[in-house]
Amino acid sequence: MEVAAKENGDRLLSTKQAGAATGYHPTHFNAIILDGKLPATKDDRGRWQIKQSDLDKYLSTKSVKPRRSKDFTAKSADSEKSLLTQLDEKEKIIQALNADIDAMAHEIDDLKADNTEQLRSLRTSIADGEAKLGRAKNRIEGLKEENAELREENREHTQFLRTTLKELLQYVTK
Repeated sequence: MEVAAKENGDRLLSTKQAGAATGYHPTHFNAIILDGKLPATKDDRGRWQIKQSDLDKYLSTKSVKPRRSKDFTAKSADSEKSLLTQLDEKEKIIQALNADIDAMAHEIDDLKADNTEQLRSLRTSIADGEAKLGRAKNRIEGLKEENAELREENREHTQFLRTTLKELLQYVTK
């Protein structure tokens, strides 16, 4: 909508900008927009956008003009151009800030992707470590069983050797 309005030589103003340009309070424009007395559209952030031509048309129907601030009492072409120049500068700043926001959003997305990959890698490493730990525990259990069997064999051999030694001692002593 904003692009189409600019192509027609018509600029879009927020209620705050319209208030600053006319001396009316921005809430005045919210009220007349909601009453259907001034056409406006909402931007992607939900803020009212008023075409300059619609604002001019509305103001031409007003018999009582608002009390203007000292900044807007002079009605020279230079002051109007100055205001439009200021509005253009503010719009450029807003566009630059939006570009910065977009760049930061892309950077955040990249960081999220990097973190996701690192997390995936860590989970794989943990799973591998847990698998190795499981194998080590199984090996330890197997070694414990082997050790128990060897102890039992050692007891049997020791018992056999004691018995044999006793018999030898009895034989030698006879």
